[in-house]
Amino acid sequence: MKHKNRNLLEETLHKLSFSDRLSDRWKKTIEGKIHMIDYEEGETVVRKGRTAGAFYIVASGSMALTAQEAGKELKQYAQGDFFGAYGLLTASIRQYSVIAREPASAFIMGKEDFLTMLKENPGLKDMIEIEAEEIRGLTEEREEEKEEQSDTSREKSILSKFKSLLKKRK
Repeated sequence: MKHKNRNLLEETLHKLSFSDRLSDRWKKTIEGKIHMIDYEEGETVVRKGRTAGAFYIVASGSMALTAQEAGKELKQYAQGDFFGAYGLLTASIRQYSVIAREPASAFIMGKEDFLTMLKENPGLKDMIEIEAEEIRGLTEEREEEKEEQSDTSREKSILSKFKSLLKKRK
């Protein structure tokens, strides 16, 4: 890793909410377990519907968790924030997209290294699962919203048909 990226990694890890739970061995070896990718404003970092394969830590800039079909931002991420754990822990497809809100960079760790990190750092899994629970909660909220919208659409459709029948009878 380049010197500049190494400094950015140290700075980012310092801001990471669970850095104090990483063992000294992992703090020293994490550099070899991740790589950095730069993103342009508006670029998709994680695409909804894809199989989860990596864990992301925002290194610079900002990113947003979005419900892609509506383009609505559900959560914002800045340096030291992480995402991707939910999909890795549940072995599921991505429920949301993450978009770069501006030019941004992220450190990326593959699935196997991520799962090994959890196994070798007691207490870390609890911190990571908090993020997973937050995403799970967002998913449940969105499902309820969809059901409510569906019920409203059905009601409007029935009302429209009823009005149409009344017009025909006149």
